[in-house]
Amino acid sequence: MPITAKLGEADITDAAMYALLDAGCPLDTTEVKARVRDLLEPAGVNRTPLMNRNDQAIDQIIRNIVSHRDSSNNIICRGYVDYDDGYWELTDDGRACLWRRMKRRFERELN
Repeated sequence: MPITAKLGEADITDAAMYALLDAGCPLDTTEVKARVRDLLEPAGVNRTPLMNRNDQAIDQIIRNIVSHRDSSNNIICRGYVDYDDGYWELTDDGRACLWRRMKRRFERELN
């Protein structure tokens, strides 16, 4: 089911980490964007074309994860994802974090 609510960086992080987990290997940013798009099926405002760019709002949000990697709440800064020379790789800490986040979501949604 397409997601039409405006997505932000925090909304994308779990999807990006899941995409990396599913791949089981490092992915470049282009592949992360493609896999997150497949997973979330962004629609509406998330697909708005960016001015003077060849992509959409969702693509910018994913690029922002890399751009904001020094921010304390960022998955790269926290060590959940290694980012090296354009490639993303889920770390062991990232796997554990994703596990905890998914467990909390299931508990909230199923209780």
